[in-house]
Amino acid sequence: LPEETNPATRLRVCCDGETIVALADDVAFQPIGGQVVMAFNLPSFGEHVAQILAMPRVDPNAAPEAVEDDRTEANGGTTAYRYFVEACAAEDRGESQTAEHLFRQAVDLEPNMAAALTNLGNLVYRQGELEEAKRLYERALEHDPIQPEARYNLANVLEDLGETEAAVTELRKVCATAPDFPDAHYNLGIMLAQLGGTAQAKHHLERYLELDTASDWAGHARTYLDQIAV
Repeated sequence: LPEETNPATRLRVCCDGETIVALADDVAFQPIGGQVVMAFNLPSFGEHVAQILAMPRVDPNAAPEAVEDDRTEANGGTTAYRYFVEACAAEDRGESQTAEHLFRQAVDLEPNMAAALTNLGNLVYRQGELEEAKRLYERALEHDPIQPEARYNLANVLEDLGETEAAVTELRKVCATAPDFPDAHYNLGIMLAQLGGTAQAKHHLERYLELDTASDWAGHARTYLDQIAV
């Protein structure tokens, strides 16, 4: 997403327990590698989401239903996931306030829903609420330590807060666990160059160019490589 300063803040994460996809606008793709995923590649996931969307729509202004005596943990989880799907749909429509409200309802009901925590973090990050975004990404990583989107955006927040060394640490973790995540290599390369780590910066910028050869950001990466080679 070369037109974005922090591209991953636009990414949302969806999971049915087995399949994980990242969503940008109305396109689903694998988080690592960026391969687009068509609906027929995820039949069970698509059917599951379709069933949830067929349920009565959630009124974003209504309070969550009271918990009844016979309500089970599984039922609560289904309700939380319904809020999550409704929030994703609201965000797609550009209704950020509604999406935020629904994501908050989802994590209130299911506090360990890492995807909802990440997406909520992205929303508040775009609003400039850096400390809250940081807490949300950290919570997401407590429940899903290998989710690259949450850790990547946590690094972005840390950099914005002036905690560059901590940001570098988080980006190193992303590059180690998700070596095909191009934006992590790009940001890490730029930060290392600014800190004087020329050799390591060169390594990560070159890795970025292996993963992305044609975007505007690829041109920026080549410019940085030329500068640090001098």
